[in-house]
Amino acid sequence: MGPKPQEAPARCWRMRAILLAAGEGKRMRPLTAKRPKVLLPAGPEPMLHRLVRQLVQAGVVDITIVTHYQAKAIEASVGDGSQWGATVRYAPQGSPQGTGHAVAAGAPPEDEPFLALNGDVFLPEGTLARLVAAGPGSLLAAKVADPAAYGAFRLDATERVVGVAEKSDAPPSDLVNAGGYHCPPGFAARLAAVKPSPRGELELTDALQAAFDAEGGWQAVTVDGWLDVGRPWDLLEAGARALAELPEGRDGVVENGATLHGKVIVARGAHVKAGSYIEGPVYIGADSVVGPNCYLRPNTIVLDNCKVGNATEVKASLLMAGAHVGHLSYVGDSVLGERVNFGAGTLVANLRHDGKTVKTTQEGVRVDTRRRKFGVVCGDDVHTGINTSLNVGVMLPADGATTPGEVVLKSRV
Repeated sequence: MGPKPQEAPARCWRMRAILLAAGEGKRMRPLTAKRPKVLLPAGPEPMLHRLVRQLVQAGVVDITIVTHYQAKAIEASVGDGSQWGATVRYAPQGSPQGTGHAVAAGAPPEDEPFLALNGDVFLPEGTLARLVAAGPGSLLAAKVADPAAYGAFRLDATERVVGVAEKSDAPPSDLVNAGGYHCPPGFAARLAAVKPSPRGELELTDALQAAFDAEGGWQAVTVDGWLDVGRPWDLLEAGARALAELPEGRDGVVENGATLHGKVIVARGAHVKAGSYIEGPVYIGADSVVGPNCYLRPNTIVLDNCKVGNATEVKASLLMAGAHVGHLSYVGDSVLGERVNFGAGTLVANLRHDGKTVKTTQEGVRVDTRRRKFGVVCGDDVHTGINTSLNVGVMLPADGATTPGEVVLKSRV
């Protein structure tokens, strides 16, 4: 769900966009065990769908998606682009050899400008229209508190981008690469001239540097509200930002005796039963059933075909399609994959006693979520037994299960 596509400006009718969607998203596990990262939801719609829609709204309707990991799933989800009024083609990257190789795999036009975009970023509405309007030789940039974790831009005296330092201990600015580029004619040749980097990859940043040097730098289009979706908990922030953009809508059934405060979006086919108490912003997807007598708190997103049962509380969480949370349960600050089923009385802890940020473990590596409140991440098709207790930061793998009354203190991924 999102704003309806606008009519494409005539002046942009020839412009092409290359969307990079080849990556597996290992840091998003266990959510990417059964789907590519770009199909994870940024609010009510998958990240890739959101970007395709935003491209069309910016007047760019000729789109090539570069694929590799679970390419068929991407093609099945996006299709030919006609649902947005776009023409979508697919270009397999083959063996991944770097970001420059990925853009080149999209066969960019040799003598025309084009857009290149990362497929795993959250961009506020209107951002791509601004990038198109900025013209060739421009790119998206975002100010962040920790530029050392990103590719930080180096600017000249006129504020043009003349270089990029990847994850430097001494970043040249707090303005970082936001993964969107309006490439000028001839950029395809710069991609073709790139040589393997010390790590053996064809880097997009090398082609950019060559363009900066030859063209006197590129214009930075600064983005407020950009989000690099790199870890499962980033989906919670993306969802909150998407909810803030959406208009209220009550197209589903809301029974007498249900109480809705603030912006609550009830999609067509959804059913909110009596006794439910909902504090917006909240999104309830098509064919989902909420209640009776449950409590949904702000920034909760319940996607299609979900069920939230009697006397259950859900706070600031994402329930992906087909997830069920049985009665007498609590879910806070958590991400539940598709078809997850929480047995009655499943309780999620989302706050440490010492008030410190929650840490979790992914593939044996300890990771700080930098969130004071964070619950659990469940891959697709997880089932919990009744009265299961899940500790803060627990991650359960796809198809995982717990036994009745089990207390899970550590991640299993």
